[in-house]
Amino acid sequence: MQGIHEFIIEIKHPFKNTISHGNLELWVDSDFDRFQHSNRVGTVISTPLNEYHGIAEGDEVMIVQTVVMPHITKDGRQPSPHLVDAIKGWYRAEPSLVVMHKKPDQEWRSFDRNVFLERIEESEEAYERSGIIYQTKIEKLFKPYSRVAFASHLLDEHGIKVGDKVYHSPDLHEYEIDGKTYYRTPIDFIYGKREE
Repeated sequence: MQGIHEFIIEIKHPFKNTISHGNLELWVDSDFDRFQHSNRVGTVISTPLNEYHGIAEGDEVMIVQTVVMPHITKDGRQPSPHLVDAIKGWYRAEPSLVVMHKKPDQEWRSFDRNVFLERIEESEEAYERSGIIYQTKIEKLFKPYSRVAFASHLLDEHGIKVGDKVYHSPDLHEYEIDGKTYYRTPIDFIYGKREE
C-alpha cells in the first residue's frame, strides 16, 4: 500500500505494557496514561506518492502520539482513525505528524519544521518521575534558552547547529528519546541564537 498524501508506518505495539525502573521491569496498565505509554516510533512502509521528504521505506520515524490514540465516541472506544490495518499494525500519518526520522545505523534528525531542544536547568535539583507512583511534580527552573539537540535541515539553513543555544517560546512538548527527555517546538517559535 502507498498513501497519496500520507506515510504508511508500521507500529506493531502502539502502547507499552512494561516500564523499566533501574534493574526492575514492571507491567503497567497503559489505559491509565495512554500519552505516557504510547509508542511513538515506527518503521516506514511507504512514503507519500506526491511529495519527497528525504524519508525512505525502512527508515524509522517518530510521530505525534495522537496517531495511535483510540477515539472515544458515543458508541464507546474506537480504534485510532489513523489505523489502516490492525493485523499488520499499519497507521497512516500525514507529514505534519512526523517529527523525527533516521536511517538505519544513523542519528535521529528533526523532520520538517520541528526542533528538539535540551533544556538547561537553573539549579541542580532533580526530580525523577518513575511512572509508577504519581505525586505532585516539583517544578524545575530552566534558563530562558535551550540547547539544540538534533540536526535539522531548516536549522542548517539558518546557521544553527547541534549544541547551539537558542531562545524560544515556552510552548514546548516533552519527548523521551533513548532514555533522555527533550522538548519539541516548531522552528517558528525559535526567537534567535544566543551568542556566548
